[in-house]
Amino acid sequence: MRKDIIVNSNPHEIRVGILEDGELVEMLIERADAKRIVGNIYMGKVSSVKPGLQAAFVDIGLERAGFLHASDLVHEDPEDDDDVDGPAPRGRSRSTREVPDIGKTLKVGDHVLVQVTKEPISSKGPRLTADISLPGRFLVHMPKGRHVGVSRKIEDRNERARLKQILSDSRPEEGAFIIRTAAEGGEEMAIRNDVR
Repeated sequence: MRKDIIVNSNPHEIRVGILEDGELVEMLIERADAKRIVGNIYMGKVSSVKPGLQAAFVDIGLERAGFLHASDLVHEDPEDDDDVDGPAPRGRSRSTREVPDIGKTLKVGDHVLVQVTKEPISSKGPRLTADISLPGRFLVHMPKGRHVGVSRKIEDRNERARLKQILSDSRPEEGAFIIRTAAEGGEEMAIRNDVR
């Protein structure tokens, strides 16, 4: 399989296209004036706890404090394989997870490691989660879990087993990994390199 990367830039934006056998498989656009923070990880300080909302507001050094709901404190290792080609995985839906009492979990002044999941809009600060996920080309790493999953879009049982074996041979003891659809048919060394 032939892979090419095409980069086009001007003063206003940078565009990157990834081609496999001449077919566009991924397109990334970064605008010069856009300061996106989704995916950024911060060590925040709890500025207020709102038990009625089951949420805390966390100062991460921006103009407005971020919003951290109690359900976003819980790391859930999914039993089933997740498809991670969309947004970063968050375990089961909020309605089926056990949500901790925010007042017993966090206090004003506590430090908490958080990741931005939604940009700030209007008068609201960013949405945060304590369930950190680090997406790579072939894998998503979740430092707090222990699970190994494979995207549901990879249907071939032999390929799923091959990918799990590659990961089990090279992954550290700590952390969960989910193998993305992009890993299907991928070279072993490329997948192993994504673990690092």
